Amino acid sequence: MDNSTTIRPHAEVMGLPQHSVHWKGGFWQNRFQQIVEVMIPNMHHLFAADDIAHVLANFAIAAGEREGTHNGPPFSDGDFFKWLEAASYAYGAKPEAKLKGLIDDAVAMIGRAQRKDGYLFTKQIIEDRSRPDGGDGALSNSLNFEVYNMGHLMTAACVHFRATKETTLLDIARKSADYLVRVFEASRSGKAKTAICPSHYMGLIELYRTTGDQRYLDAAELAIALRDQVENGTDDNQDRKPLREHREAVGHAVRSNYLYAGVADLYAEQGDESLKRVIDSVWSDITNTKLAINGGCGAHYDGVSPYGSWDYPNIQRTHQAYGRAYELPNITAYNETCASVGNILWNWRMFLLDPKPIHIDIIERTFYNLILASTSIDGKKFFYQNTLRRELELPFDLKWSRQRESYISSFCCPPNMLRTLAESAMYTYAIGDNVVYTGMYGESSALCTFPCGTGFRLEQRTDYPWDGRITLTTTEVHGDTPVTIQLRIPQWVRSGSIHLPSGETINVTPEMAGTYVAHIRA
Repeated sequence: MDNSTTIRPHAEVMGLPQHSVHWKGGFWQNRFQQIVEVMIPNMHHLFAADDIAHVLANFAIAAGEREGTHNGPPFSDGDFFKWLEAASYAYGAKPEAKLKGLIDDAVAMIGRAQRKDGYLFTKQIIEDRSRPDGGDGALSNSLNFEVYNMGHLMTAACVHFRATKETTLLDIARKSADYLVRVFEASRSGKAKTAICPSHYMGLIELYRTTGDQRYLDAAELAIALRDQVENGTDDNQDRKPLREHREAVGHAVRSNYLYAGVADLYAEQGDESLKRVIDSVWSDITNTKLAINGGCGAHYDGVSPYGSWDYPNIQRTHQAYGRAYELPNITAYNETCASVGNILWNWRMFLLDPKPIHIDIIERTFYNLILASTSIDGKKFFYQNTLRRELELPFDLKWSRQRESYISSFCCPPNMLRTLAESAMYTYAIGDNVVYTGMYGESSALCTFPCGTGFRLEQRTDYPWDGRITLTTTEVHGDTPVTIQLRIPQWVRSGSIHLPSGETINVTPEMAGTYVAHIRA
């Protein structure tokens, strides 16, 4: 069980197993400590407060343990699953009884709220209970967020399983996945409507990698294929044209990035070159023409599709959207935090398929300049959108506050930011059969075991990002096969030097920026 960190059939490298890399000091260790000591408890308080998020109350009402109605956005279940993913990862890195208690209570409550058939969407479960006809409204509106929520449940469950070695949440997630397997199979001959913000593509494939159950990979493939059956689709939802015709990013940036990250996962498993052309083309379109300097993407608030409409009298709306090439405003830039999380997830998957340093450069830039900046220094206030120039006084109104707020009515971004920061150490290294690539730099310790049989602990000492000096040392070496260490030269570097154990020095020139330099470990 759990082959999630074997090299996928059509990828070149893989990430290290969960918790085999730990921040050991400096910038990132300080951030991780803040996550554990401040951000996770504070966000749990927000979810638990009836007069703020009302999220735990929604689960209790859905479980029949208290009276009331659903409160908050329909995607709030998924927001809580993101928190649970972050908490589970943090517990695996630094076990603490109090945190484990919060996690265990959350898992038990989620299980009690879930229907026997595996369906889990507190809003609909609560509404169905009050229906006089006893009807079932599940999946009656596929542009709702129930499948999105369940996708985040699956991902959280895989992280929880690896952190705790318990199957409690994994069993709940599998019940939900089994429910979706039945739904997608039943949709083969019917009319399909794309589920929005398709986190379930990544969730189902991660569940397949964790459990080995082929049905989950098949369900993800089918769910992606069903997109092409959509009638009257929209650019906002990336389903106006068949998936394999996509060559540029359009519409809602979160939905777009989640979609292509899921497609990258599917390609890694099955190797369909027509899907690879899609993700390569759309990635190039974003990276070369639609990515803000801070790593933000989806620059537009609300507008209309610039690419036409099937129904001209009712022109297609787009929101939180990619616009045309180079439409990158500063004061009114949207750049939702969730879109940047999706771009990190997508670029990491692209890197595993083909380890080009530009993917790590984008990930690193987005972490430092957007993900971290979306949260206040004390870890308790948040941006929803991330502009490039912040003017508090404007001659027009914009939807979201121009200042960080302790709670946002649409609270999807803060827990997404939280799980991404909690898991930041996962972006430090990737390995192949006899090669290790450096990713994000930071003081850390990584246990690297290679498919060729060689292994060692890779210690990184640095005050990065405050200082560019980085020392890599291998200890606990075993195995005789030489391993190549590919050292990333970030795009911003203009000069420097690499000092090898042999005494050789390699001078770094501007032309080497954004490349890898190889060193053979004896």
